[in-house]
Amino acid sequence: MTLASGSSRCGLRWECDQPRTVLSWVRNSHSARLLADLAAAERTPTHEALDGVARDVGRGDTQTIDYLRGILVTYQVLPERDELVAHIERHLARTVKRHPEHALLLSSYVRWSLLPRARKASPRPAGSNHRIRWAYTRINTAVAFLTAMREQGLGLADVTQHQIDAWLAGAPSTRYEVRDFVVWAARRGHSHSHPLLVPHRPKKDPVGLDEDSHWELLHQCLTDTALPLDVRAAGAVLLLFGQQLARIASDAPPPSGWAANSPRHWLFPGTRPGQHLSAAALARRLAAHHIPIRPARTTVLVQLAGDLPPAVLAPLLGLHAVTAERRAATDWTAYLEARMFTRDGGAPVLAAVNRKAALPTIE
Repeated sequence: MTLASGSSRCGLRWECDQPRTVLSWVRNSHSARLLADLAAAERTPTHEALDGVARDVGRGDTQTIDYLRGILVTYQVLPERDELVAHIERHLARTVKRHPEHALLLSSYVRWSLLPRARKASPRPAGSNHRIRWAYTRINTAVAFLTAMREQGLGLADVTQHQIDAWLAGAPSTRYEVRDFVVWAARRGHSHSHPLLVPHRPKKDPVGLDEDSHWELLHQCLTDTALPLDVRAAGAVLLLFGQQLARIASDAPPPSGWAANSPRHWLFPGTRPGQHLSAAALARRLAAHHIPIRPARTTVLVQLAGDLPPAVLAPLLGLHAVTAERRAATDWTAYLEARMFTRDGGAPVLAAVNRKAALPTIE
Protein backbone atom coordinates (compact mmCIF):
# COMPACT_ATOMS: atom_id res chain seq x y z
CA MET A 1 0.00 0.00 0.00
CA THR A 2 1.18 3.51 -0.80
CA LEU A 3 -0.20 6.93 0.08
CA ALA A 4 0.84 9.94 -1.94
CA SER A 5 -0.22 13.45 -2.82
CA GLY A 6 -2.98 13.43 -5.38
CA SER A 7 -6.27 14.76 -6.57
CA SER A 8 -8.60 13.41 -3.90
CA ARG A 9 -10.49 15.86 -1.76
CA CYS A 10 -8.14 15.57 1.22
CA GLY A 11 -5.05 15.70 -0.98
CA LEU A 12 -4.24 11.99 -0.88
CA ARG A 13 -3.97 9.27 -3.51
CA TRP A 14 -4.06 5.58 -2.64
CA GLU A 15 -1.94 2.98 -4.42
CA CYS A 16 -2.16 -0.60 -3.19
CA ASP A 17 -1.59 -4.14 -4.42
CA GLN A 18 -4.28 -5.42 -2.01
CA PRO A 19 -7.36 -3.28 -2.81
CA ARG A 20 -9.84 -5.50 -0.96
CA THR A 21 -7.90 -5.10 2.29
CA VAL A 22 -7.80 -1.34 1.91
CA LEU A 23 -11.51 -1.18 1.06
CA SER A 24 -12.26 -3.12 4.22
CA TRP A 25 -10.19 -0.62 6.20
CA VAL A 26 -11.96 2.33 4.58
CA ARG A 27 -15.40 0.89 5.36
CA ASN A 28 -14.83 -0.36 8.90
CA SER A 29 -11.97 1.55 10.53
CA HIS A 30 -12.52 4.41 12.99
CA SER A 31 -9.32 6.04 11.73
CA ALA A 32 -10.62 5.92 8.15
CA ARG A 33 -13.82 7.67 9.27
CA LEU A 34 -11.74 10.31 10.98
CA LEU A 35 -9.80 10.86 7.76
CA ALA A 36 -13.11 11.16 5.88
CA ASP A 37 -14.36 13.73 8.41
CA LEU A 38 -11.24 15.83 7.88
CA ALA A 39 -11.77 15.64 4.13
CA ALA A 40 -15.45 16.59 4.45
CA ALA A 41 -14.45 19.62 6.50
CA GLU A 42 -11.87 20.46 3.83
CA ARG A 43 -9.09 20.25 6.40
CA THR A 44 -5.68 19.02 5.28
CA PRO A 45 -4.52 16.13 7.50
CA THR A 46 -1.57 17.68 9.31
CA HIS A 47 -0.04 17.02 12.71
CA GLU A 48 -1.59 20.26 13.95
CA ALA A 49 -5.06 19.28 12.68
CA LEU A 50 -4.86 15.89 14.38
CA ASP A 51 -3.57 17.49 17.60
CA GLY A 52 -6.55 19.86 17.54
CA VAL A 53 -8.96 16.93 17.33
CA ALA A 54 -7.08 15.04 20.06
CA ARG A 55 -7.39 17.90 22.56
CA ASP A 56 -11.18 17.61 22.55
CA VAL A 57 -11.76 13.85 22.65
CA GLY A 58 -11.51 10.96 25.09
CA ARG A 59 -8.75 8.42 25.50
CA GLY A 60 -10.22 5.88 23.07
CA ASP A 61 -10.57 8.50 20.34
CA THR A 62 -7.01 9.66 20.99
CA GLN A 63 -5.80 6.14 20.20
CA THR A 64 -7.72 6.29 16.91
CA ILE A 65 -6.01 9.59 16.09
CA ASP A 66 -2.60 8.16 16.92
CA TYR A 67 -3.30 5.17 14.69
CA LEU A 68 -4.25 7.40 11.75
CA ARG A 69 -1.20 9.56 12.38
CA GLY A 70 0.97 6.43 12.31
CA ILE A 71 -0.39 5.45 8.89
CA LEU A 72 0.16 8.92 7.46
CA VAL A 73 3.71 9.12 8.84
CA THR A 74 4.61 5.59 7.78
CA TYR A 75 3.62 6.29 4.19
CA GLN A 76 5.26 9.74 4.20
CA VAL A 77 2.08 11.79 3.92
CA LEU A 78 3.13 13.50 7.16
CA PRO A 79 6.71 14.09 8.27
CA GLU A 80 8.07 12.19 11.23
CA ARG A 81 8.18 14.07 14.52
CA ASP A 82 9.18 13.41 18.11
CA GLU A 83 6.00 11.69 19.35
CA LEU A 84 7.26 11.35 22.92
CA VAL A 85 7.61 15.12 23.22
CA ALA A 86 4.26 15.63 21.45
CA HIS A 87 2.49 13.29 23.89
CA ILE A 88 3.96 15.10 26.88
CA GLU A 89 3.00 18.52 25.55
CA ARG A 90 -0.52 17.33 24.79
CA HIS A 91 -0.92 15.85 28.27
CA LEU A 92 0.39 19.06 29.81
CA ALA A 93 -2.19 21.08 27.84
CA ARG A 94 -5.02 18.83 29.06
CA THR A 95 -3.78 19.01 32.65
CA VAL A 96 -3.37 22.77 32.66
CA LYS A 97 -6.88 23.13 31.24
CA ARG A 98 -8.22 21.21 34.27
CA HIS A 99 -5.91 22.93 36.78
CA PRO A 100 -5.21 26.48 35.54
CA GLU A 101 -4.10 27.53 39.03
CA HIS A 102 -0.97 25.37 38.61
CA ALA A 103 -0.30 26.31 34.99
CA LEU A 104 2.85 28.38 35.50
CA LEU A 105 4.62 25.95 37.82
CA LEU A 106 3.65 22.84 35.84
CA SER A 107 4.67 24.40 32.52
CA SER A 108 8.07 25.33 33.93
CA TYR A 109 8.56 21.84 35.36
CA VAL A 110 7.69 20.16 32.07
CA ARG A 111 9.66 22.60 29.90
CA TRP A 112 12.87 22.63 31.94
CA SER A 113 12.88 19.13 33.43
CA LEU A 114 10.72 16.54 31.66
CA LEU A 115 11.05 17.65 28.04
CA PRO A 116 14.88 17.84 27.95
CA ARG A 117 15.06 14.28 29.26
CA ALA A 118 12.37 13.16 26.82
CA ARG A 119 14.30 14.61 23.87
CA LYS A 120 17.43 12.86 25.06
CA ALA A 121 15.57 9.55 25.29
CA SER A 122 13.71 9.82 21.97
CA PRO A 123 16.47 8.40 19.70
CA ARG A 124 16.24 5.10 21.58
CA PRO A 125 13.56 2.98 19.88
CA ALA A 126 12.74 0.70 22.78
CA GLY A 127 10.29 1.50 25.55
CA SER A 128 8.54 4.59 24.12
CA ASN A 129 5.25 3.67 25.80
CA HIS A 130 7.05 3.26 29.10
CA ARG A 131 8.64 6.71 28.77
CA ILE A 132 5.26 8.27 27.97
CA ARG A 133 3.78 6.70 31.11
CA TRP A 134 6.85 7.87 33.04
CA ALA A 135 6.16 11.49 32.05
CA TYR A 136 2.40 11.26 32.58
CA THR A 137 2.89 9.84 36.08
CA ARG A 138 5.21 12.67 37.09
CA ILE A 139 2.86 15.35 35.79
CA ASN A 140 -0.17 13.74 37.43
CA THR A 141 1.62 13.24 40.75
CA ALA A 142 2.86 16.84 40.78
CA VAL A 143 -0.70 18.08 40.17
CA ALA A 144 -2.09 15.86 42.93
CA PHE A 145 0.55 17.12 45.37
CA LEU A 146 0.05 20.81 44.53
CA THR A 147 -3.73 20.42 44.74
CA ALA A 148 -3.51 18.73 48.14
CA MET A 149 -1.26 21.48 49.48
CA ARG A 150 -3.56 24.16 48.06
CA GLU A 151 -6.52 22.58 49.87
CA GLN A 152 -4.54 23.10 53.09
CA GLY A 153 -3.98 26.74 52.19
CA LEU A 154 -0.33 26.19 51.33
CA GLY A 155 1.68 27.30 48.34
CA LEU A 156 4.78 25.36 47.34
CA ALA A 157 6.99 27.89 49.12
CA ASP A 158 5.14 27.17 52.39
CA VAL A 159 5.38 23.37 52.30
CA THR A 160 7.51 21.76 55.00
CA GLN A 161 8.87 18.27 55.42
CA HIS A 162 5.99 17.46 57.77
CA GLN A 163 3.39 18.11 55.05
CA ILE A 164 5.31 16.01 52.53
CA ASP A 165 5.61 13.08 54.96
CA ALA A 166 1.90 13.25 55.83
CA TRP A 167 0.91 13.34 52.16
CA LEU A 168 3.14 10.38 51.29
CA ALA A 169 1.71 8.32 54.14
CA GLY A 170 -1.89 8.97 53.15
CA ALA A 171 -2.16 6.89 49.98
CA PRO A 172 -0.54 4.38 47.63
CA SER A 173 3.17 4.22 46.96
CA THR A 174 2.74 5.93 43.57
CA ARG A 175 2.86 9.22 45.47
CA TYR A 176 6.60 8.70 45.90
CA GLU A 177 6.94 9.64 42.22
CA VAL A 178 6.53 13.26 43.37
CA ARG A 179 10.21 13.09 44.31
CA ASP A 180 11.19 14.19 40.81
CA PHE A 181 9.05 17.33 41.03
CA VAL A 182 10.11 18.18 44.60
CA VAL A 183 13.82 17.86 43.74
CA TRP A 184 13.35 20.09 40.68
CA ALA A 185 11.37 22.67 42.68
CA ALA A 186 14.06 22.83 45.38
CA ARG A 187 16.83 23.33 42.82
CA ARG A 188 14.87 26.10 41.13
CA GLY A 189 14.19 27.90 44.40
CA HIS A 190 10.42 27.35 44.35
CA SER A 191 10.41 25.73 47.80
CA HIS A 192 11.88 27.62 50.74
CA SER A 193 12.11 24.80 53.29
CA HIS A 194 15.43 23.01 52.78
CA PRO A 195 15.97 20.23 52.37
CA LEU A 196 12.62 18.72 51.33
CA LEU A 197 13.18 14.99 51.19
CA VAL A 198 11.18 12.37 49.35
CA PRO A 199 12.65 8.86 49.48
CA HIS A 200 12.70 6.68 46.41
CA ARG A 201 9.58 4.61 45.90
CA PRO A 202 9.86 1.52 48.11
CA LYS A 203 10.29 -1.72 46.20
CA LYS A 204 9.90 -5.28 47.30
CA ASP A 205 12.94 -7.49 47.11
CA PRO A 206 12.79 -9.36 43.79
CA VAL A 207 11.92 -13.04 43.98
CA GLY A 208 13.46 -15.37 41.42
CA LEU A 209 12.76 -18.86 40.14
CA ASP A 210 14.33 -22.02 41.46
CA GLU A 211 16.90 -23.52 39.11
CA ASP A 212 14.74 -26.45 37.97
CA SER A 213 11.77 -24.22 37.09
CA HIS A 214 14.03 -21.82 35.22
CA TRP A 215 15.55 -24.49 32.99
CA GLU A 216 12.19 -26.24 32.46
CA LEU A 217 10.69 -23.00 31.15
CA LEU A 218 13.68 -22.40 28.88
CA HIS A 219 13.49 -25.97 27.54
CA GLN A 220 9.78 -25.45 26.84
CA CYS A 221 10.46 -22.26 24.88
CA LEU A 222 13.16 -23.98 22.84
CA THR A 223 11.29 -27.20 22.05
CA ASP A 224 7.52 -26.87 22.54
CA THR A 225 6.02 -26.30 19.09
CA ALA A 226 2.55 -25.91 20.62
CA LEU A 227 3.57 -22.49 21.94
CA PRO A 228 3.17 -19.50 19.60
CA LEU A 229 6.44 -18.72 17.88
CA ASP A 230 6.63 -15.16 19.22
CA VAL A 231 6.16 -16.43 22.79
CA ARG A 232 8.90 -19.02 22.30
CA ALA A 233 11.33 -16.48 20.84
CA ALA A 234 10.72 -13.78 23.44
CA GLY A 235 10.64 -16.28 26.31
CA ALA A 236 13.96 -17.81 25.25
CA VAL A 237 15.69 -14.43 25.10
CA LEU A 238 14.22 -13.47 28.48
CA LEU A 239 15.19 -16.73 30.16
CA LEU A 240 18.67 -16.84 28.65
CA PHE A 241 19.78 -13.23 28.94
CA GLY A 242 17.32 -11.48 31.28
CA GLN A 243 16.79 -8.85 28.59
CA GLN A 244 14.17 -6.14 29.09
CA LEU A 245 10.94 -6.78 27.20
CA ALA A 246 11.11 -3.32 25.64
CA ARG A 247 14.42 -4.27 24.04
CA ILE A 248 13.21 -7.70 22.97
CA ALA A 249 10.10 -6.24 21.33
CA SER A 250 12.05 -3.63 19.38
CA ASP A 251 14.42 -6.11 17.71
CA ALA A 252 14.05 -6.23 13.94
CA PRO A 253 13.87 -8.50 10.91
CA PRO A 254 11.16 -10.64 9.34
CA PRO A 255 8.09 -9.90 7.38
CA SER A 256 6.23 -6.79 6.41
CA GLY A 257 2.75 -6.31 5.01
CA TRP A 258 -0.64 -4.88 5.74
CA ALA A 259 -0.92 -6.87 8.99
CA ALA A 260 1.54 -4.41 10.51
CA ASN A 261 0.34 -1.58 8.27
CA SER A 262 3.96 -0.78 7.55
CA PRO A 263 6.78 -1.45 5.11
CA ARG A 264 9.17 -1.55 8.07
CA HIS A 265 10.25 -4.95 9.36
CA TRP A 266 9.78 -6.06 12.95
CA LEU A 267 10.40 -9.43 14.53
CA PHE A 268 7.46 -8.62 16.83
CA PRO A 269 5.16 -6.40 14.72
CA GLY A 270 2.62 -4.28 16.54
CA THR A 271 -0.88 -3.23 15.58
CA ARG A 272 0.07 0.41 15.11
CA PRO A 273 1.56 1.48 11.79
CA GLY A 274 5.33 1.45 11.69
CA GLN A 275 5.70 0.28 15.28
CA HIS A 276 6.81 -2.91 16.96
CA LEU A 277 4.77 -4.76 19.57
CA SER A 278 4.72 -2.90 22.88
CA ALA A 279 6.46 -4.34 25.91
CA ALA A 280 3.12 -4.43 27.75
CA ALA A 281 1.48 -6.50 25.00
CA LEU A 282 4.45 -8.86 24.88
CA ALA A 283 4.28 -9.22 28.67
CA ARG A 284 0.60 -10.20 28.45
CA ARG A 285 1.42 -12.87 25.85
CA LEU A 286 4.17 -14.35 27.99
CA ALA A 287 2.00 -14.27 31.11
CA ALA A 288 -0.84 -16.00 29.25
CA HIS A 289 1.53 -18.93 28.71
CA HIS A 290 2.69 -18.95 32.34
CA ILE A 291 6.13 -17.44 31.81
CA PRO A 292 6.70 -15.22 34.89
CA ILE A 293 8.59 -12.18 33.64
CA ARG A 294 10.01 -10.55 36.75
CA PRO A 295 11.03 -13.77 38.53
CA ALA A 296 12.62 -15.05 35.30
CA ARG A 297 14.55 -11.84 34.75
CA THR A 298 15.63 -11.68 38.39
CA THR A 299 16.99 -15.22 38.23
CA VAL A 300 19.03 -14.56 35.09
CA LEU A 301 20.41 -11.24 36.34
CA VAL A 302 21.54 -12.81 39.61
CA GLN A 303 23.30 -15.56 37.65
CA LEU A 304 24.94 -13.12 35.26
CA ALA A 305 25.99 -10.81 38.08
CA GLY A 306 27.95 -13.70 39.55
CA ASP A 307 29.78 -14.19 36.27
CA LEU A 308 30.31 -10.66 34.93
CA PRO A 309 31.51 -7.47 36.62
CA PRO A 310 28.89 -4.69 36.92
CA ALA A 311 30.74 -2.42 34.48
CA VAL A 312 30.38 -5.10 31.77
CA LEU A 313 26.87 -6.27 32.70
CA ALA A 314 25.22 -2.83 32.78
CA PRO A 315 25.70 -1.78 29.12
CA LEU A 316 25.00 -5.29 27.82
CA LEU A 317 21.53 -5.43 29.38
CA GLY A 318 20.65 -1.75 29.48
CA LEU A 319 20.91 -1.58 33.26
CA HIS A 320 21.90 1.41 35.34
CA ALA A 321 25.36 0.91 36.80
CA VAL A 322 23.95 1.06 40.35
CA THR A 323 21.42 -1.68 39.55
CA ALA A 324 24.16 -3.89 38.13
CA GLU A 325 26.28 -3.22 41.23
CA ARG A 326 23.45 -4.36 43.49
CA ARG A 327 23.13 -7.61 41.54
CA ALA A 328 26.86 -8.33 41.74
CA ALA A 329 27.84 -11.15 44.05
CA THR A 330 31.51 -11.62 43.12
CA ASP A 331 34.73 -9.83 43.99
CA TRP A 332 36.06 -8.82 40.57
CA THR A 333 39.48 -7.63 41.71
CA ALA A 334 41.04 -10.55 39.84
CA TYR A 335 39.32 -9.44 36.63
CA LEU A 336 40.71 -5.92 36.92
CA GLU A 337 44.19 -7.25 37.65
CA ALA A 338 44.02 -9.56 34.64
CA ARG A 339 43.16 -6.65 32.36
CA MET A 340 46.43 -4.95 33.35
CA PHE A 341 48.48 -7.57 31.53
CA THR A 342 48.45 -8.80 27.94
CA ARG A 343 50.13 -11.46 25.88
CA ASP A 344 50.07 -12.73 22.31
CA GLY A 345 49.75 -9.32 20.73
CA GLY A 346 47.43 -7.80 23.30
CA ALA A 347 44.99 -10.61 24.15
CA PRO A 348 43.88 -10.24 27.78
CA VAL A 349 45.12 -12.80 30.26
CA LEU A 350 41.93 -14.19 31.79
CA ALA A 351 43.31 -17.17 33.66
CA ALA A 352 42.82 -15.42 36.97
CA VAL A 353 39.23 -14.61 36.09
CA ASN A 354 38.49 -18.16 34.99
CA ARG A 355 39.76 -19.42 38.33
CA LYS A 356 37.65 -16.85 40.15
CA ALA A 357 34.35 -17.39 38.35
CA ALA A 358 34.01 -19.91 35.56
CA LEU A 359 31.35 -19.06 33.01
CA PRO A 360 28.49 -21.59 32.73
CA THR A 361 27.84 -23.53 29.54
CA ILE A 362 24.56 -24.74 28.05
CA GLU A 363 24.59 -28.40 27.05
